[in-house]
Amino acid sequence: MKRALALTLAALLALGSAPFLEDARAEKNPDWSSIKKEFKDLFKTKNALSKRRKGVSKVAKSKDPRGVAELLKALKKQEKHALKMREEYETQEAEWAEKTERLERSVEKRRQKAMEKAKEKGTDPEPISIGGEELEWLGANNQPGKMQAEKARLQKLYRSVLGEEDFSIYILRGIAKILNALDGEEYTKAAKPVAKAAEKAPSRYKSAYTRMLGYIKGDPITDALQKLAGDSKIEIQMLALESLGRQNSERGKEILYGYLSAEAWQVRAAAIQGLAFYRNAEVVDRLLAQARNEEGHLRRRCFGAMSVIVGEKVKGTIESWESWWKSNRAEWEERWAREPQSGLPVQDDPPVIAVDSEVSGGGTSFYGIQTDSKHIIFVVDVSGSMRRMDDQHEEEPAKIDVARRELKNAIKTL
Repeated sequence: MKRALALTLAALLALGSAPFLEDARAEKNPDWSSIKKEFKDLFKTKNALSKRRKGVSKVAKSKDPRGVAELLKALKKQEKHALKMREEYETQEAEWAEKTERLERSVEKRRQKAMEKAKEKGTDPEPISIGGEELEWLGANNQPGKMQAEKARLQKLYRSVLGEEDFSIYILRGIAKILNALDGEEYTKAAKPVAKAAEKAPSRYKSAYTRMLGYIKGDPITDALQKLAGDSKIEIQMLALESLGRQNSERGKEILYGYLSAEAWQVRAAAIQGLAFYRNAEVVDRLLAQARNEEGHLRRRCFGAMSVIVGEKVKGTIESWESWWKSNRAEWEERWAREPQSGLPVQDDPPVIAVDSEVSGGGTSFYGIQTDSKHIIFVVDVSGSMRRMDDQHEEEPAKIDVARRELKNAIKTL
């Protein structure tokens, strides 16, 4: 009898679980229905960006898990709208360029004929006449044609296209705000479709999705970033590694450690950059060890990341960092232990601290740019603008002479 009663209760709970969860959410946010209705009214692609922005902001501030699904749907709608606008712009811009080139070519062709004719006769070329479509579009006699006005309109349209494309990032940040306010099963259920959307994002938006994931906590997001770190495009790999660092999770840190031995230097650089988000003595130890294995640009990357972590400027050499860290490690460990750990991603970029320009042997400088890289390409302008100008003071060296001196000094000190 007791067993039958238990089974009956279990069945009733299972049948009623979905309405129960919905009711719990309703109690948590009783205004959700009105928020959703207002959002649907505001988020229409025909509406101005300011209205749509207001709608996204309201949903994000609600911190209701149901808002994630609404914003994902809005994101898809926004992507289609932005793509359509870009295609319209590119079509119109191509039409403008084709018409302008065709009419200018027609005028230039007649001008060349007039010059050839005058050359045969030994006279000055006669002015050519411009009329009809050419005059209306190109203009003449200091009178602007429609070409300039149409170009201005296209530039305005292009700015609108960029605004529409950037708005997708605003929606993504709204999604991040909601997810960071959730916990437990509620978070997991809402986060999974976001991670899936990022992995399957169209190529034109994949960078934005990958960057956005760094602002969201949790294992489903770490899983997605780990997959993106193996993407076929190196720029997506790099963004994923930096986002893993921003996410500020223990798992992310271990993943970044693994990429410190990647074959591609760009990937190692991104892993170093990702580790700069951590306030952790172990991370500084790993970066110092990495600096010993690297050279040139990547070694300086390690120094820069360590400077960001400790908030101190230290001379950019292995010896200086080993000495400084040995003297200060205990103090920083104690300081970080006192700091509250939120477990949330790092929302603001840490301040950049320039690496001391004094570098270890093998470095050089060119026009004040200091580097200890071993693979350098020098690009030197030798055009007419580099020669001595007529109004230049006789004691002032010509630009080309300065360039020669800088190049000789840079090569000597390699």
